[in-house]
Amino acid sequence: MSIIVGYIPTREGRAALGAARNEALLRKSKLIVVNSHRGGRDYDAAEAQRFEDELTKVQQELDEAGLE
Repeated sequence: MSIIVGYIPTREGRAALGAARNEALLRKSKLIVVNSHRGGRDYDAAEAQRFEDELTKVQQELDEAGLE
């Protein structure tokens, strides 16, 4: 079984990620993080890079927690 969470770098997104991380650890499950930004015309290269950088940090945190 896998746990899937939609994530954006907001307070709510971090809370959802934390709950999903805890659930995945409890169940010894794989955690799949979906980047769920809004997109649209305001989503430019700088915003895309910011999201990529944030997802890199998330990956590092999950690796350190021992999650796949």
